[in-house]
Amino acid sequence: MSKQGLKFYKYHGCGNDFIIIDQVQNPSDFDSFHGLSEQKIRELCTWHTGIGADGLIFLMPSHQHSFRMDYYNADGRLGSLCGNGSRCAVRCAYDLGMRPDNNGIFRFEAHDGDHFATIEDDLVTVSLHDFPAPITTLHGWFVNNGSPHFLIPSHELNEINVDSEGKLWRHHSQFNPGGTNVNFIQILAKSHLKIRTFERGVERETMACGTGVTAAAAWYASYEAHESSTTTQHAINIEALGGHLQVNFTLADQVIKDVQLTGPATSVFEGYLSI
Repeated sequence: MSKQGLKFYKYHGCGNDFIIIDQVQNPSDFDSFHGLSEQKIRELCTWHTGIGADGLIFLMPSHQHSFRMDYYNADGRLGSLCGNGSRCAVRCAYDLGMRPDNNGIFRFEAHDGDHFATIEDDLVTVSLHDFPAPITTLHGWFVNNGSPHFLIPSHELNEINVDSEGKLWRHHSQFNPGGTNVNFIQILAKSHLKIRTFERGVERETMACGTGVTAAAAWYASYEAHESSTTTQHAINIEALGGHLQVNFTLADQVIKDVQLTGPATSVFEGYLSI
């Protein structure tokens, strides 16, 4: 840590914003287990009185890959897989001078295992692990693609109070003990969706959610498209409040495979934390 404080970077992916701390090239005594407590992370992520963010990411050293990503929700707790956070972490790593392999591929670790990513202009693509297709439950569908997501189709997405309605489902007993993210989805055209998400850990509507977008794409392919049991390829375009994302994947035997999430990842500003 320099005399100025602990260096941080602020990035966003379609409005889904993150504080990123590099412990790979600029290690300090402050990491995800020392110095930045759950309360401190919560304070940093709070708007108006902190930096303001949907989560905090540590880029940590990895013995096998470019880095390991430790992700914390805005409530200060260790989070599950974050799709947009992963894309922002890769973009930040690249901006800090880390480079992909000879095939142009970044490889990094997250809590759920290894992932790969590519960068083309301002677009960052990250891989997600295979996951089972959504299943019906309550008044919608549920899927866990690294993060739990409850999916509710809607014909009037703009009329929904996402914060109030999302909160109702967020802690429903069906999703105990950890609760769930809640997504409201509208079909705009073939392979073109619109989504609004109440994100657990942030506990409000966010501008975008990468795993939520991926879950919505899986729901569309599995149920609304009425695909047969044959293997099919999909490219689903999804509008979030903060911008456009694309999900590419294969649907085979009710399993979502070879998942890739693509969208912009942008630097906002950088500074120093006084710890």
